[in-house]
Amino acid sequence: MREWDAVNLIMDHAPKPSLEREIEAIKYSSARYAKSGITWWQDAWVDPGMAEAYLEAEERGVLTQGVNLAFRADPRTWEKDMAYIIGMRKQIEASSNNKNLTAVTIKYFADGVIEGGTAAMLEPYSDDPCSHGMPVWQWPELSRAVAAFDKAGFQTHIHAIGDAGIRAALDAIEGAQKANPAWDRRPAIVHVQLLDPADFHRFRDLGVIANFGPLWCRQDPMQAISSAPRIGPERTARQYQLRSLIDDGVRVAFGSDWPVTSEVVLEGLPVSVHRQTPEKSPDGGWIPGEKITMPEAFASYTSEVAYQAYGEKSWGTLAPGFNADFVVLPKNPFEIDPHAVTEMEILFTYRNGEAIYSGK
Repeated sequence: MREWDAVNLIMDHAPKPSLEREIEAIKYSSARYAKSGITWWQDAWVDPGMAEAYLEAEERGVLTQGVNLAFRADPRTWEKDMAYIIGMRKQIEASSNNKNLTAVTIKYFADGVIEGGTAAMLEPYSDDPCSHGMPVWQWPELSRAVAAFDKAGFQTHIHAIGDAGIRAALDAIEGAQKANPAWDRRPAIVHVQLLDPADFHRFRDLGVIANFGPLWCRQDPMQAISSAPRIGPERTARQYQLRSLIDDGVRVAFGSDWPVTSEVVLEGLPVSVHRQTPEKSPDGGWIPGEKITMPEAFASYTSEVAYQAYGEKSWGTLAPGFNADFVVLPKNPFEIDPHAVTEMEILFTYRNGEAIYSGK
């Protein structure tokens, strides 16, 4: 299914999981993340009913990492859902047993994906000259929703892949900044696959965090077969501009988008450095001018994520006075071939000085 109306038709009638099943899923996910070395994560698709499961999981002691909930803004129901979302944020903040859970973010889907022809494009698809993709929102309505939740003190987090989707996301963020009083917003646009040159500096100027899944920064079969033919060589050559955005002063944070791609940090980390497949293809890396350094990649997984999560004063950095959140590795990743980083396994993951995963 590509059209959101079709997706909604199914999801609206799909059986809802029980509270216990939701909590088991949270426990399973938490264990996988701990094994991958993750000490904080964000659920970027929280619908009504899911936040209650997270809060119950926290009160039972299930959560071993910090978790932020990003409530999904549904274009059909966001105004009606707003009171519920604000109420859940208050309930989570007021819980006396809550040490790990926050709910400060709203997730918007501006568009779909290039592979499915649903990413919103400024110019038509190369293989379908009648199509500009499928925006999820009417752009004025997206701006209205972002401004409303921004006024209520929620961080903005927008999925935007096509250049038209990214422009609409930037427009919505800029509109909220003009409409509402200044506050510590830290908006993020996630994926940022195809950025139009006219919008490049707007990330820096608006203080927008560019959040990437580094596993996509390579010419794997999905990219070569499903993406490149749809957008042609010129647009293909300006995908995932990590190096350019960092050089422009933009904060770049990394995530996984699991279960769409692997949650294993040591798999994603080196790809942003070499931009190659596991077979080391192509020579020199895919779009090599956008490669970043290993220290920059580490920062994007640690201190930059902490900044996005409003946690940079207490975690995300190994320094006196910060939380003891760290992993133990068998080798120094700064001293080996980046491709060899993927072959390592995490020995221990610590959060607040306590081991939450042991590979022994």
